[in-house]
Amino acid sequence: MNPWLDAKAYYSQRWGQPVGRVGVDGGFSCPNRGGDRSGPGCAFCAETGNRPPYQAGDDALIEQVRRAKAFLGERYGIQSYSLYFQSYSSTWAPVETLRQIYDQALAQGPFVEMTVGTRPDCLPDAVADLLASFRKPDLDVWVELGLQSSRDETLARIHRGHDVKAFQDAAARLRSRGVPFTAHIMFGLPGEGKQDFLETVRLAIAEGVSGLKFHDLLLVPGTALHRDWQAGLLTPVDPEEYLDAVADALLEVPSQTVVWRVCSDPEDRKKQPGPGLKWSKNRFLNRLREELIKRRSR
Repeated sequence: MNPWLDAKAYYSQRWGQPVGRVGVDGGFSCPNRGGDRSGPGCAFCAETGNRPPYQAGDDALIEQVRRAKAFLGERYGIQSYSLYFQSYSSTWAPVETLRQIYDQALAQGPFVEMTVGTRPDCLPDAVADLLASFRKPDLDVWVELGLQSSRDETLARIHRGHDVKAFQDAAARLRSRGVPFTAHIMFGLPGEGKQDFLETVRLAIAEGVSGLKFHDLLLVPGTALHRDWQAGLLTPVDPEEYLDAVADALLEVPSQTVVWRVCSDPEDRKKQPGPGLKWSKNRFLNRLREELIKRRSR
């Protein structure tokens, strides 16, 4: 058992049973890449929008849901599902288009939860109203916002295309509608160290996040940051430094905040060609548990 509120513990508390996440690609793009997904994207973002391998291909949304539910049910015996619009910016479309896409996917349920991943600058009032309208006693709605850093100069350096205030504005819209949200925060961005990472965590907590996702920076071939690394302009993440930063962060995270992720997934790490965080996920988790127990005992 992890000494933080992870997804397994949260779902057990909320629904009394395991919940499997059905990740789908809703066909969206993002402002950085344009409607055909051909733009350069953020400096760390792969050409696929960091889409998981299992979402590759041109399968229709209904088929994606069917396949994912079948896999989770057969392999893990999962009977409750969360619909997760994971790829690209899943609110970047007209409201009626969004409604049709969400409705189409939810009709393949039942689901106990819908999570929509997006950018802070892709959440106007009309979209926030739409997301809130899907909330029901038997269906939670979450939003995932890519914050990454609380420094505007860093956001500009990695070509995010928005500033910190955009995150604060989006957070305020979601808070006012009672929609819980998660912030993605990245460690190892150019010019940043542990204190910058912790300041970003503190900003997210101050803005009322209900969930957090921590990522170690991946240097994916074809991205601007990978080219910077090749040119000797960027140092990859050191696993001991990342462990220290995440442990410090978790000591500040409120106990009711869901920590959905503490490091990148193994499939993601295979994309990182240089030195850096080469530990397995299990090794990182075991070391993190041990470190938190030590720090709390002190």
